[in-house]
Amino acid sequence: MDLYLLAKWLHVLSSTVLFGTGIGTAFAMVWAMRSGRAEVVAHVAGGVVVADWILPRPPGWSSR
Repeated sequence: MDLYLLAKWLHVLSSTVLFGTGIGTAFAMVWAMRSGRAEVVAHVAGGVVVADWILPRPPGWSSR
């Protein structure tokens, strides 16, 4: 397997994981909002913010 094909597969796999986690966090947030309970929405929103902050960043990338 040449380097280009390996890079292409890594890109496809990483973008699939990122898209899947985005769909998962969106689903969790919609489900929490449908509950109508503010404490549930706040708790789930905290997890969504953390996931959106951590997952798309490459290792070693600071938030400064």
